[in-house]
Formats: sequence, C-alpha cells, structure tokens
Amino acid sequence: MLSIARKRPLIVASSSSRLFKHSSRPLSSSSSSSSSSSSSSSSYTLRYGFIGLGRMGLPMAKNLRNKLPNPDSPLHIFDVSQSPINDLIASAPNIHSHDSVSKVARNSDVIITMLPAPQHVKSVYAEIAKELAKNKLDPPRQKVFIDSSTIDVTTSIQTNSLLKSLPTTSSTGHYFFDAPVSGGVVGATNATLTFMIGGLPPLQQQEKHENQQQQSTTTTTIDDPLTQIYSSIVKPTLSTMGKTLVPCGGPGLGLAAKLANNYLLALTNIATAESFQLARALGLDLNLYSQIVATATGRSWSSDVNNPVPGILPNSPASRDYTNGFGLTLMKKDLGLALQAARDTNLPLLLGDDALRVYSQVEQDPYCASRDMSVIYKYIQDHQK
Repeated sequence: MLSIARKRPLIVASSSSRLFKHSSRPLSSSSSSSSSSSSSSSSYTLRYGFIGLGRMGLPMAKNLRNKLPNPDSPLHIFDVSQSPINDLIASAPNIHSHDSVSKVARNSDVIITMLPAPQHVKSVYAEIAKELAKNKLDPPRQKVFIDSSTIDVTTSIQTNSLLKSLPTTSSTGHYFFDAPVSGGVVGATNATLTFMIGGLPPLQQQEKHENQQQQSTTTTTIDDPLTQIYSSIVKPTLSTMGKTLVPCGGPGLGLAAKLANNYLLALTNIATAESFQLARALGLDLNLYSQIVATATGRSWSSDVNNPVPGILPNSPASRDYTNGFGLTLMKKDLGLALQAARDTNLPLLLGDDALRVYSQVEQDPYCASRDMSVIYKYIQDHQK
C-alpha cells in the first residue's frame, strides 16, 4: 500500500500531455517556476471545480482554494443554496460560481463532488455526462472526477463506467475516483480528513510500485496512466483537504472501506451512549468514568472525540446542544448503505438491523432528528422510566 508518511525516491510522472492529448500544453498541478519563455508557455494551469457546499463540502472547498499549489488556479463552484456560495466567494479570490453543474464541469479539469446521497450523485453525473457528450466531433479535455460522497458501491462503479465511456481526446476516457472521507466537520475544517480512495489499479500493482520505489536509488518513472494521474493530480489535490490518504484499490473500494468503517461507528455510537447511561444509573461520576474508558478496552472515537455526555469534552457536539456534528440522519443513511452492501454480498450482520431500528426510532423525536448522532445518549435518558 502507498504510504504518504514514509520518505521515498522522487516520482517523476511522464509528460501530462501524454494523458491530455488534446492540448500542446501539458497539465500540471502547479505553475512553471522556470524563467524561460518557452517553459512558461508550455505550462498549463489546472482549473478546479467543486460541487456540493454542505457542512462538509464548504470547509473542504475553502481549504482546496487556499492551499492549491498554484494560486492562479481558478475554482468553479455550484450548490443549490446561495448562502455557502457567498461564504466561499468572500473567503478567497479567483472563485467563480455557476448556475449548473454542467457549467462547472465544462470549465474545470479536476472536479470534486460532495453530495448527500446516491440519488444526488446519479443526478449530478447524469447532467455532467450529457454536457460532456454534446460534441463528439470536438470532444472535451480529459477530466479528473473525485467523488467524496458516501453512497452505495454500485452507483459509484456505474458512474465510473459512464465517465470512461464518454468521448474525450484520450482513449482512456475521463478519470473517476471514489474518495469518501472520515473525520467529520472538524476534520473538514482543519484539513485533517482521511480519504479512502478507490478507482486505482489493483492493490498488488500499487504495492509493486511501492517496492520498486523503496528499492530504487534513482528517480522512478511511472508509466501507468492511472497511477500517474493519482500521483500527479489526485494526491496533491486531496492533500489540500486531508491529512491521511489511503489507496484502497479498484473502483468502489474506497466506498467499501467507508461503509465498513461507518457500520462500526454506528454500533459503537449506540454502545457508547448506553455505556455512559449505565454508568450514570449505577452512580458513577461520568468525568471519572470517561477517564477510565480512555485507558480501558472500551475506548473508541465515540468516547474519546465525540463523547455523548454534555460537559465531558467542551468542543464535542454534546456540549453544544448536540449541534454541528455528524447528523443522526446521515448516520442512519450510511448504516442503511452498509446493510445493503451486506445483503448484496449475502453477508449476515448480526446487529445491523437492530441498530438501524434504533436510529429510526430516535429520528422520530423532533429534537433528535436534526442533532448529532451522539444525541442517542440524551434520548435514552429522556425515555428512562
């Protein structure tokens, strides 16, 4: 597996013009630093697009804009709400809003999407595909799409296939990577997200590249176009928004990692809420119990970072009336996607259906429905007889 922390020999991607054959100017994730006029004229400034400026997308887009290798790179944006658009435009220069996703795709080379659910991803990419397929005699510049939405694996793989089938100046079609995230709104704001990335060559091939880099004492040239695009464009793009990049393998495998992880999170969130309620009912001081859990076998992200008890962690959603966190409804959606993935693979999950019933039940409470998922702790206490 590729590692972003370990030092390695320099990877030199072959000329980007080989990948984007429509242009005599090679694409680069940064501007040319050469003072020669010939070098300057041959560089190409990547254009970026971001679709979906919700609670996660807006801070991600801000970090993307502020940390791009080339400050001259424009950022083209779309959202159904005007408020985040105004917020983003006020935060940085060279941002251009559009009234449709097709216009964002038309004006961008690298497009990131961060959308709520599978139906939104299908709708957005159907509109983009229609735009890109307009002129087969003069096909568009080859583009790189990165979808960080949490959706089902099947929809993601179908979207990948759709984009590869569209006309472009390259025989390989457009590139699509599924790159869901972990880290929540705090991680999105602080650019510390973890990206789980699919749409790459098989993991064995990645490991082969890694071994070659480790054993080489000279510069390594990447010949595989997909690996090259990941190294030269996808990796530096995602690094503006996250701290950890985890290549997971082929199409859909980034989402496979995300859904498996969020299944675990859905269960530990319930268990943590019940555990702290049990400790309270038995008379334990909850600050003390929190310290015990932090050094014991029950420790988890739900107890360490997203503790459900108000006042235990000053910056947790629980200490803000369960606001500005990972919504209960979104957790329910992700759990449903994980359970569907299990059914698709004929895998029986012993606790999944019961957990989904818990989230559905808590969601019926008007107070809880719009709150962070840790609000289950309050729900249990409010319904104690």
